[in-house]
Amino acid sequence: MFDNNQPTTETAITITTRTLSESCFGLEHGTGESVFVPASVSIRANLKVGDVLVANVIPNPVENSRDRTPFMAVHVAPYEITVHASKPPTITGEIAGRDIDDEIFGELVAADFASTGEIARILDLEVGVVRDRLLALFNANKIVMASVYSRPNLKRASLALWATSVADFGGLIEE
Repeated sequence: MFDNNQPTTETAITITTRTLSESCFGLEHGTGESVFVPASVSIRANLKVGDVLVANVIPNPVENSRDRTPFMAVHVAPYEITVHASKPPTITGEIAGRDIDDEIFGELVAADFASTGEIARILDLEVGVVRDRLLALFNANKIVMASVYSRPNLKRASLALWATSVADFGGLIEE
């Protein structure tokens, strides 16, 4: 159970999933570690997939879930309002003069489809940065995503595959 006096850590996250119960999951910028956002926090903040936030997190109080989701957010705020985040997100898609969005799109064209980790390795970037840019491209309707589940009854996908169009999945996905 959460102790209101427990110290928190402030970190930047991007919301990647919103469940039917209105709780959310996000990814920490830089590390790519999963953060659970309880429905009470999600509803109060009116969160949606793609939101970039500053979250006050604690270790996940559900011990048997810490392997997959090590943190739980107890408070969130829009990133723009808070200036004390540990690591700023990449919002524009440019890093040191590189147009990351163009590089990602080029890799997807060359490979037909790829996972977030594969693109991060090829471009020599942090997974969190690549994931943020992929979500931005997806939300702008410039790329498509396929969710892969490693076993039945999972509430969250185990892996996301990205492509420039559904046809790039080579008939693996029916429209």
